[in-house]
Amino acid sequence: MIKLIAVDMGGTLLQSNNQIGEETKKVLKKAKQAGIKIVPASGRPLPGVVPYMKDLGIIGMKIMPFYIMGA
Repeated sequence: MIKLIAVDMGGTLLQSNNQIGEETKKVLKKAKQAGIKIVPASGRPLPGVVPYMKDLGIIGMKIMPFYIMGA
C-alpha cells in the first residue's frame, strides 16, 4: 500500500510555465483523498514551496516539504 508520494518540483511537478498541470493536480488530489500523503521536494526556500502546497490542498496537513537543497 502506498502511504506517501514525494515529488520533485522543478522540472517534474512544475511545467515550463512554473504551474502544476491540471491532470497532475487531479491525480495528486485523488491520491490525497485516498489517504496518501503528498510531499513536495525542492531546492527552493519554504516561501517558494507554500503556494504550490496550497494549490494542491496539502498545506496544514502536518506535511513538511523537503526544501532548500534538501531535494
